[in-house]
Amino acid sequence: MTQENETAGVSPSFFDRSLPAVLILVAVSLLPRVLALGSRPVWYDEAFSALFSAKGLSAVLHGLLAPSVEAIDTHPPLYFFALSGWTAVLGSGPIALRSLSVVFGIGVVLLAYGIGRILLTPRQALIGALLTALLPFQVHYAQEARMYSLECLLLLGATACFLLGVKGASPLPWIGFGVLAAAAQYTHHLAFVFLVPLAATGLLLRRRRVVLGTLAGLAFAVALYSPWLLHAYGQLTLIERAYWIETPGMVNLVRTLLVYIGGLPVANEVLPILLFCVVLVITYGLLATVRSARRRNQGWLAGSWLLVMSIAPALVMVVVSLRVPIFLERALLTGGVMFALWLGWVFDQPTPAPALRWTAFGSLVVAMLLGLQGYYTYRGFPYGPFLAIVRDVENMKREGEVVLHSDKLTALPSAYAGAPTPIDFLADPPGSSTDNLSLAAQKFLGLQSFQRVEEAVGEAPGVWFVVFRQEAEEYLEQGIQPHPVTAILGESFTLVDEKAYGDVMVQHYTRGAD
Repeated sequence: MTQENETAGVSPSFFDRSLPAVLILVAVSLLPRVLALGSRPVWYDEAFSALFSAKGLSAVLHGLLAPSVEAIDTHPPLYFFALSGWTAVLGSGPIALRSLSVVFGIGVVLLAYGIGRILLTPRQALIGALLTALLPFQVHYAQEARMYSLECLLLLGATACFLLGVKGASPLPWIGFGVLAAAAQYTHHLAFVFLVPLAATGLLLRRRRVVLGTLAGLAFAVALYSPWLLHAYGQLTLIERAYWIETPGMVNLVRTLLVYIGGLPVANEVLPILLFCVVLVITYGLLATVRSARRRNQGWLAGSWLLVMSIAPALVMVVVSLRVPIFLERALLTGGVMFALWLGWVFDQPTPAPALRWTAFGSLVVAMLLGLQGYYTYRGFPYGPFLAIVRDVENMKREGEVVLHSDKLTALPSAYAGAPTPIDFLADPPGSSTDNLSLAAQKFLGLQSFQRVEEAVGEAPGVWFVVFRQEAEEYLEQGIQPHPVTAILGESFTLVDEKAYGDVMVQHYTRGAD
């Protein structure tokens, strides 16, 4: 599965010197990851990360260890611990909040290079790591205040240890494999979808030393993770009972390849171009892989393994989703790194059609640029300028008037933006696929939900209603107009003002005619 980094008869080149390559990778990966760090609005998940971790380590642990019905969140604690310490020092503004993921993201690029140096030639490793630094999927989650960048970093560390264990005779890499695999599970429940095919590699090699090392590393990982295992089962039960993920199909696998290369979303008008570019790149890559395997070119086994490891985690998700829907693209970040390394290998393979290779590479560049442009410019759902909304509403709100959010997707970012607590919002229908914010979590975060509009507004002289435009459009598609909440408010109140903040609508109602 590995190949020598040196080719006989070839003198040392720039690519054989790791330090210059590392410095280049840090510089190249840093720019796209900090380019729009503070300009993108903080959305629901990031607001949760900030508000939850701000409570401190003991509160975070207590909130996660509570019984399932009282649990604050369904994720393991490691990322929240790291973020709590990070923001305690740097603050919780958008840049400080997201900068921890930037650090993890740069580590991801460097580990991608390290894995490439184990498996591939120095040039192939550098190409793969540069792609990891620039692919929109990787840039996105290295700028988001969530656990996915840390999960990817730990899984890549486990992969590097695994490969070193396969290559060498020391037991130390297998210990590292176990420690990092457990740490990845302590970061996100879905880390196992990458660890399963990784461990299967060791077992399928059928080399006694590797099989024993793999089993020992897995046993060590399970032992380290066992204190959380029972609680993790309860959290997964909560996910099964109330979560929005639907059972995946073949379209999810196709979409994953789109995400790996171009990231999503992109504007509808460029989506056909992106799809064409992705199909061309993947077609060329598969042809190059088959050709290399048939000719037994140097490194063909490593390149083929990288391709398998980029697809296998998604397949594991699909299989598990037949029982419990868990398909989550952002948990496939490590598979995306394997995909980037595979492309680094593909584009360095000898080919009888150099023009086709350059066409495919140009298509890859176009797809990446379209994805980055889409990422940097997108400000639609679920993003919104909640700092401006909170400021304006608080300045204009009269005594006794209430602010009512249509759901938690606008309430929680408003809490992060500094809205006075408790923040009122309309609860999801009990038992629905979106009913995943427990009453304990609401209390913990300073929110207050209501099942009925009348209960929320009471005898208030006025109401400021905050709602995503997309929600109203979804009702319209169902033939429901106006929005059910505005219909109820219209029975007792008069709409006196309405303002759009990007994709968020703020409506001001007063009792009777103003």
